[in-house]
Amino acid sequence: MRQLILMRHGKAEPASGGGDHARPLSPRGRAEAAEAGRRLAAVATPALALVSDSARTRETLDALAPAFAPALPRRSTRAVYAASAETILGEVRSAPDDAAAVLVVGHNPGIGDLARRLAGTGDAKALAALAERFPTSCFAVIDLDADRWTDVGAPGRLRFLLPADERSGE
Repeated sequence: MRQLILMRHGKAEPASGGGDHARPLSPRGRAEAAEAGRRLAAVATPALALVSDSARTRETLDALAPAFAPALPRRSTRAVYAASAETILGEVRSAPDDAAAVLVVGHNPGIGDLARRLAGTGDAKALAALAERFPTSCFAVIDLDADRWTDVGAPGRLRFLLPADERSGE
């Protein structure tokens, strides 16, 4: 079994002269990401983080990482920035098999689309919330019936969703 944790970055500052890729987290985004880290640590233990190389995704990971000990190994990649669900899934499939649980911190619509694609079963209320939206600092923990990351693709079981109704908005 593999466990995939898909997370959208925290709330970011509006775009400025540095462009979208350089947008940092807002103070609210840092606080929400730190809280998401505490919530995530209570339900899952990622062995590796794959993170978009944008400023807001890296800052999101920095804010949630203190909830995990020892330090969470990470791989920053441009491939996850503004990526489609299929591209993100390709990155997941490249994860080392000794990492039983992988956290991906990325962007909508790709990260939310992949969560919806892979969450086949689970709590009806959580699945309905996931179908509706995937807001900032939201994460989905999905158990997948696969022996290796290269085998991941079939829907699994949505084990936990930090529900949209627990966030103060996008």
